[in-house]
Parts: sequence; C-alpha cells; structure tokens
Amino acid sequence: MDPELPKSGLDYQTAPLIVEPRAFAVYMVDGRMRVGCMLSSFLHASARGGSNTTVLVHDCEREEYHVADDIFNLVKRSEKLCVYQRFPNTTDEQILEKWNDYYQLWAR
Repeated sequence: MDPELPKSGLDYQTAPLIVEPRAFAVYMVDGRMRVGCMLSSFLHASARGGSNTTVLVHDCEREEYHVADDIFNLVKRSEKLCVYQRFPNTTDEQILEKWNDYYQLWAR
C-alpha cells in the first residue's frame, strides 16, 4: 500500500474491529465508506473464525454501494437496508482485492 495514502480512511474502516477478538454474527454498516467497512467486516469475521456472517448496509439504494455484489449474496433488500452474506465460494483474497480497488479509488 502506498505510504502517501491518507490513513484516516483506513482507520475508520478497521479501528473498531481490531479490538474485537471474536467474529460477530451480524455487522451493521452505516456512515462513511460503507463499501470498505462492509468488506472489512467480512474479512474480520473470516479472520476470527466466523461463518454465516451477515452484514447489513444502510442506505443501500445508492448504486455505488453495490460494487461487491458479485462476491456477496444480496439476501434481502428493502428501501434503505441491504442484507448480505458471503457466497460459499468467495475467498478472502477476492474480498481483499475488492477492498484494495475500493481504497485506491477512495484515496484519490
């Protein structure tokens, strides 16, 4: 990762999760950087042995929040909330690649 990139975006996505030793069954994403936070949530769950993790994304009507729909199953969608689960064949490497792409765009 380029050392010139702003750290605040990285901290925003990872700081709340670093201190959590176990995976959650449900993660709720709202606020800034929803895509990065969603991806970080799935990676956090995976790194801590979580399975069948669900990530809720608020204000999901915005098209830019659907860049990871090819690696996550959009289980349910209402006007303002999307419920995602990981496809069984989605790898951590695919999630990390999406996260890197997202972070590079955000940091511009």
